[in-house]
Amino acid sequence: MSIDTATDPLLAPGHHLVDVDTRATRAQERADSWNRAISRASVPINVFSRDENGFVGKICADEVGSLRVVTIKADAQTVVRTPQLARSGGHADFYKLIFHLSGSCRISQDDRTANLQQRALVVSDTTRPYSLDFLGPYRHQVLMIPRDVLTISSDAVATITATATPVDRGAARVLSRLMRGLNSDVYDLSERNRLAISETLIELSEAVLRDALGSALTTAESGRFAEVLAYIENHLSEPGLTPGAIASAHFMSLRSLQLLFQSRNESPSSWIRKRRLESARRDLVRPGSREPISLVAARWGFREVETFTRAFKRAFGMPPVAYRNLYTTPTPLAGN
Repeated sequence: MSIDTATDPLLAPGHHLVDVDTRATRAQERADSWNRAISRASVPINVFSRDENGFVGKICADEVGSLRVVTIKADAQTVVRTPQLARSGGHADFYKLIFHLSGSCRISQDDRTANLQQRALVVSDTTRPYSLDFLGPYRHQVLMIPRDVLTISSDAVATITATATPVDRGAARVLSRLMRGLNSDVYDLSERNRLAISETLIELSEAVLRDALGSALTTAESGRFAEVLAYIENHLSEPGLTPGAIASAHFMSLRSLQLLFQSRNESPSSWIRKRRLESARRDLVRPGSREPISLVAARWGFREVETFTRAFKRAFGMPPVAYRNLYTTPTPLAGN
């Protein structure tokens, strides 16, 4: 049985970072189309379909600040993040909060396996191997959060991967409702609203994870931190964006700003650098874009292309040109 993607409000037509419906392609081209979409929306994975030519799937992905919101409705398939892919580097590292909406799904990571039922939430970590086995048509949404955005330690998150969490109570219920409300409206939001929603999603995600870990969420100074992050995003392309400038704009001392980031195991400078590099990485692999590296570097506050190239290679494991060539090349879909 194949899915029907035509009437799902979560997959309403619109302009997205990724918007692919395999029904719009010829049967023999669906494999490449689906893999290109998955690579752009998420991280490199291996996909196996029980019916390669008859496979039907639709995927939409949007960026909200540093986050990604991905909605998928597809036929049965198996998705594998192999050890080799997890170690390969060259891409951003994410936590995936997967909201399983319908269908039968089994997820495995860190020697744990969860059988997901309708309206369940589970977290996975893209830096380690995992697999998802969809036994039939399914629907789910994924909130992808860069690992360095959350204040919860990676060791703590590793204890709750592949563990199902109900979404009918607490912070999980609120986050689930917000996710379902985003769908195709994300593209039409102003940048300021995107940033506000991004910070809300981050705070709620931390609450969900801390609930799963059995600890209370602490939100001291979270409002001020959100304001600072929004300011950074709005001025990210300016070479003059420095910790001193940020502190001055928020009528606080440089030491207070540093302490604000220190509580998140970060520094203002490292945060700015990571966000600039992530923005540049996103532009490099944007479909159809072949901009000169120098223009991408200048757009995100790097005065010299050599400085940008060195920083990009340290962050992603390869120079910008090699990264673009690698991650805009489709990966074949394998049939079972």
